[in-house]
Amino acid sequence: MKSKGLLIGELARLFHISTDTLRFYDKKGILTPSERRGNNYRYYTYQDVSRLTAILLLRKMEVPLNEIAAFLEDYGFDDTMTMLESRKVLLDRQIQELKYVRDSVSNQMSYLKDYRDNAGQITIRQSNRIHSVFIIKKDLHISEDIDDMALVKDYLESAAEGQIPEDWYISGHLGTEFRSDDSGYYHLAYYCYEDFPGADRHIPPGSYVSYLYKGVEESSFRERRDKMIRWIEKEGLKVEGPVYQLWQIDDFHSHRREDWVNEMQIFLVS
Repeated sequence: MKSKGLLIGELARLFHISTDTLRFYDKKGILTPSERRGNNYRYYTYQDVSRLTAILLLRKMEVPLNEIAAFLEDYGFDDTMTMLESRKVLLDRQIQELKYVRDSVSNQMSYLKDYRDNAGQITIRQSNRIHSVFIIKKDLHISEDIDDMALVKDYLESAAEGQIPEDWYISGHLGTEFRSDDSGYYHLAYYCYEDFPGADRHIPPGSYVSYLYKGVEESSFRERRDKMIRWIEKEGLKVEGPVYQLWQIDDFHSHRREDWVNEMQIFLVS
């Protein structure tokens, strides 16, 4: 007995897709109803349903339509296996990339909670990884009025030119690096929590003194630094190198200035 076939609305309902999608596939020539009956209606046959199943599977794997059209022209078992293997390789790579992003997000959540909960505290922290510092703008002075938008532009241009890591927005922080000679000069820098060969300098793993303070705190850099130095002297510790000041919680995380937290840090001599 000859099968009646399926009208476009019936097929769309059974596969939970729109009739517009089926018409689009028809227009592209990758799925055209095989039968036309006396009433001029066009019907999808068993073969069409099988073809649609293959199309939807390939679309689920994000295969472009032009590749699907070429594949469906004339394919055998080996072609199917080759197609599936290539998609598997791509999906495995995407999974690894998503895992990296997920881990970065989890780390960011942990860091942000820690910064918020410990604002106002001076503590010793431990870094287990090499950190990288990319200099964005050199030899600025704390007495100068800084054009924030110009600094942001320098930062974004460095990212666009590949001078800092491609995923800069999840792998580190913008901050400043103050000279250790008390001159008041500093560099605007991108401070990354990973080891990148192209960085201006690398900071080895180790301990450092951290002073977390609210971003709306009115005290000057020197006042905050001197407070940290007094704490270091009281604890009988020895430090070296520049002072880093990082914007850990800023307007990227909250529009409320009272939520902002900065960190001043200097590394301990082991």
